[in-house]
Amino acid sequence: MPSFLSKAVDAVRSIPKYFGYQWKEVVQEYTYNAYGQAENKRDFTASCLSSTATISALFGSVNLDIVYLIVFKANVLPSSWQVNAEHRFIVFTTKSGMCFSIEKQEDGIILQHSSNFNDVVNKFKGTARREPKEKNSFFIDSFKPPSMYVVLDWLSKSNQLTTKYNLIHANCNRFVRELIAVITALSHPPIPK
Repeated sequence: MPSFLSKAVDAVRSIPKYFGYQWKEVVQEYTYNAYGQAENKRDFTASCLSSTATISALFGSVNLDIVYLIVFKANVLPSSWQVNAEHRFIVFTTKSGMCFSIEKQEDGIILQHSSNFNDVVNKFKGTARREPKEKNSFFIDSFKPPSMYVVLDWLSKSNQLTTKYNLIHANCNRFVRELIAVITALSHPPIPK
């Protein structure tokens, strides 16, 4: 590899360190209260996510079957810079009306939930996002729709929690694509031969 290209790759790899990001092998969970304020922050390891008892303690008997899956994009840089740098994240709405956003960031996997759709779309860790816009949406129309339990179980069993953010190989876009593949495969199983 030419030295200038090697230096560019090293510079890109150092971006998270430059801004002080430290990868956490947990799902960072944020809950919004009725006033739209980020109320709790908890970290869940892979073993906690695969435990039905942990999930039940978090959400009780709420129906977490996914009805809509919406992919959003948000600008990373101010639009006045005229540079197209986008971050992607997924928002789920469930049969109970609970809304979730999930995304891969430089410091880990972030899960937010609220009864208010706008909280998880327009805010990130309690602060305003930069111009979020809907990219794609999917209506989950199946006899047995996947639930948020499936998403959390996938996170606990896949390598997502241990794979650090990488601008090229393990970024928010790849995370969104892989999660959509899991959800759509479960909601539309293959036709038997």
